[in-house]
Order: sequence, then C-alpha cells, then structure tokens
Amino acid sequence: MVSTIGAQMQEYRSLRVGKRADGRVHIEFRIDNQRYRYSNGNVIDQDIKPNSFIKDERLFEVRCLRAAFKAALDQGWRPNNSDKEKKPLTVSKCVESNLHHKLSQKGYSSQYLRDLRYTAKFWNRYTSHSKNIDLLVRDLSTSHLLDFVKFSSSGQRGQKNLLVNLSALIREDILSLGIRDPFRKIRLPTLAQRMHLRIDNVSEVLDDIGRFDKRLWVCCIMTYGLLLRPHREIRCLRTKDFNEDFTVIHLDGSKTKGKRNRTIPVSDYIRTVIRESLPIGDTHCNIFTGEERPYAPDFFKGLWTKYKRQSKLLEPEHTLYSFRHSGAIDVYTRTGSLTKLQQVMGHSSLQVSLTYLRGLEVKPLEIEDMPDF
Repeated sequence: MVSTIGAQMQEYRSLRVGKRADGRVHIEFRIDNQRYRYSNGNVIDQDIKPNSFIKDERLFEVRCLRAAFKAALDQGWRPNNSDKEKKPLTVSKCVESNLHHKLSQKGYSSQYLRDLRYTAKFWNRYTSHSKNIDLLVRDLSTSHLLDFVKFSSSGQRGQKNLLVNLSALIREDILSLGIRDPFRKIRLPTLAQRMHLRIDNVSEVLDDIGRFDKRLWVCCIMTYGLLLRPHREIRCLRTKDFNEDFTVIHLDGSKTKGKRNRTIPVSDYIRTVIRESLPIGDTHCNIFTGEERPYAPDFFKGLWTKYKRQSKLLEPEHTLYSFRHSGAIDVYTRTGSLTKLQQVMGHSSLQVSLTYLRGLEVKPLEIEDMPDF
C-alpha cells in the first residue's frame, strides 16, 4: 500500500505500454482491479503526446510517457486526484493545444498540417455559431459531430475529411479520459467512386491547353506521355530525377504514391518540350520553377479548374488525371500487355491496372483470364 497525507492509497500494478491496431500507443495500469489507460501526459501536467509523432518516433515517446507516469505514481499521484477532475477539458482547448503540438513536430506533410488548420478554424466557427465554445470533451456526442460537419461542409468528401482531421486533434484526449469514442458511432454515406473519363481527342485538347497556359500544357503532356501523377510526381520533379541526357526518369519510393521505385523512359518529344519550355537549372532545382521549392500542392489543380471553366472541348467528367487514364489505355492498346501497363503505371497489383481499361469498348480482362504458371 502507498500512503499519502491523510489517506491510504491502493498500490498500482501492471504499468505497461499498449498498442492499438491502428498504430496508436498508450500506457495502462491497474489499481484495485480498475484499469486506467492514458495516451498523453495531460493528467500529470506533462506535455508528452506520443501519437502526435510519426510512427517511427512513437515508441521512444511512449516510453517517456510510461516513465513520467511511474514517477507520478511512485510520488502518490492517483487518477482520482488528477487535475482533469478539477478543470474539465474543453474540446476547443484540445483542438488548439494538439494543433500547436503537431505543427511543432517534424514528419508531417504540409498538406496534412494545412488540413488540420482548416479543421480547427471551422471548429471555432461552429462553436461560436452554436454557442458551444465551452463544450467539454466528456460531453462531446455524435450529434455535435454531425452538426459540425453539416455546418462546415455540404459535400460528403469534405464532411469525411473534417471528421478524420478533428479526430486526429482530439481523439487522444477522449481515450485518456476513458470515455466512449463518439467518432466510432458515426456512419457517413459511402463516397461514390469517381471515374476519370477518357479523352479521345488528346492532341486537340493539348493544343488548346497550350494556348491557355504553358505550364499546365507541359504538366498534361507529361501526365499523358509519362503516366506520372500530376499533383506530386510531376509537380515535384527535379533535374536530378533525370539521367544526364534526359532520356530516363528515376523516382525513388519517397516520391511515388505506391512507395515503390519507378523508372520511366522519356520520349524524344517530351524531352524536347521539357528543355525548351521549362527553366531547368542545377540538380537541386525543380524543373517548373527553376528553384529549389516546387509550386504549391494545388497549383496545377487551380490552373486546371480555370482552364476547364472556359474550355469547350471537355466533358464534366474530364479531370487532370484523365490524361493518365488515356495514356494507360493507349499503352495497353499498343502492347496488349498488362504487365507492362502495371510496370509503367507504378501499380502494386494487376487488379489496380485493370481498372484503367474501363474506357475501352471491349470487356476488360480479369486476373483469372491471365495465363497460370
């Protein structure tokens, strides 16, 4: 038994580190057959939040969290004496604190951090509008979350993103209080998959884009001719990603969606376009900007939206990715090889590659149709 001033306290036991299926970590212990679980050090006044770090760094941080709780428990702290009981935590305070913590950490993409800022901004607007500024974490309900996403976004995709980002900002504190997670009860409608419509008149559309904006034109040519993804793989290309005579592009897994190394041959036409149209500098320069920093993540998306508004050649279902789909269909039509299509597209499986053949007027092959070795 551990004693404190004027009171007998139960001894704690089984202080250990735990890990959830989604990769989140926590510490847990038992007192008098009651289990307590914490994913951060708020209740013992320690700014330790392992789940705010990327996965490779979480193990070290959760060990620090365990050591901090052991020290507090050995000194007589017990869950019933925590500051959380005296000063209930508000959702708005959680959002602000955890956003600041994530912004100070390394390893998160600029897009992810921007989404978190966007979510925090809309949460503040929602609480001001609904007079829920002082809403406590323990009182947060499913109805509050549904009201929030309906207030902040009318689209299904936007609502889902808001919920995911808000959960990232407050879920640790929900778990640390040992209360039921309201996010788990929400079931938004399943998002309908978008199909990028094939562009039949590629040359005509590319000529029209060239008259509109040279940078977008080069991006579309490379999306079609190299089958690279425009918003990251193309936008972030540097001179050093090419070989000396610009006939091959080598991308390591950190620059591709599938985290796989890719090698892409560059045609004479595209090589000429790159050299004549772009301000290519030294090996550290982005091929579009001529500087170390690339364009913003939504740069080509914005240009495409502006072009599409005034274009008379595109259908509503045409997207910037339609050039990649059209190029994939052209590769398969000329080669008849699913393996080559999978390789050049950088797909992890043939099943993914097969989805690109939906634009053909013939029945796509199935995996079962392929020769069995």
